[in-house]
Amino acid sequence: MNNRTKAVAVSTVGFLCVAIAGWMVSMSGAGWYSPQFSAAILLPLSIVLLAMGILSFVADRGLDAIVFFGGAGVFGSAAAYVATIGTQRVTMSLSYMGWFACMWAVYFLCAWAGSMRSGAIRSGFLLGAWLSLGCLAIAGWSASGGWEMAAGYLGLITAILAFGTAGYEIVTYGRITNPNLEVPRTTAARPMAAD
Repeated sequence: MNNRTKAVAVSTVGFLCVAIAGWMVSMSGAGWYSPQFSAAILLPLSIVLLAMGILSFVADRGLDAIVFFGGAGVFGSAAAYVATIGTQRVTMSLSYMGWFACMWAVYFLCAWAGSMRSGAIRSGFLLGAWLSLGCLAIAGWSASGGWEMAAGYLGLITAILAFGTAGYEIVTYGRITNPNLEVPRTTAARPMAAD
């Protein structure tokens, strides 16, 4: 397995983990399920994201490493918070949680600003992550369920874009390495000779 194959595999697994974790958390935010359901799923995905971040860094894929480390931080913190609420009945103020979401929104804003040359799907994913965390921050500060629901639905769209990013990695890599998938070049049409 060459380095390009390893980098694509790491990127694909990482974005699939982000997509699954984002979808599961966003379903709770959108009001479909209780947040307690997502804690058991988030912790293992956070650990995998941390490993994918390290492997992306080693494979010299800086933007992917930033995304995966950020995802591990957000989802790992969310898993710890939901588990704490469920077992110890400890709650934090909504304003504090708003600041938590705001700081992660700034993180993903910086990642989005650095992703302008990485393709529309990846850039759109990072824009969605920034906007959904921004809505979550406003929800914490305003104690409005409408903002939390907006963050949930934006998170669902962002998860779909993460799935798209993983698929794009696979398709692009397959097209590059498999000569049977190459699109044949067409020659320019020649003008017809005059009779």
